[in-house]
Amino acid sequence: RISWFESYLNYLRKLNVSTGLPKKNFTDMLRNSFLKAPQFSHFQEDIIFSKKYNDEVDVVASRMFLVAKTMETNREELYDLLETLRRLSVTSKVKFIVFNPS
Repeated sequence: RISWFESYLNYLRKLNVSTGLPKKNFTDMLRNSFLKAPQFSHFQEDIIFSKKYNDEVDVVASRMFLVAKTMETNREELYDLLETLRRLSVTSKVKFIVFNPS
């Protein structure tokens, strides 16, 4: 997987900052520190922010890539994985889309 979230949590740990930050601090540090660092700036297009009525900023959408390692002979496993993820996308509190170009 390639995830801005995982990288961000590692970034906070390296700075010795608690990953249990209040929401505003978590989002402010994400926008104003993590995404501005050159080694993490490529994640900027993976996160969509929105300002609320009180000028607080929320993450309203993000993307993460999950790479399934399968061989041509195991296409059935890939199919099963995709079907499982699609079922989860319907029932999960976290909304997500399952996409596979093949």
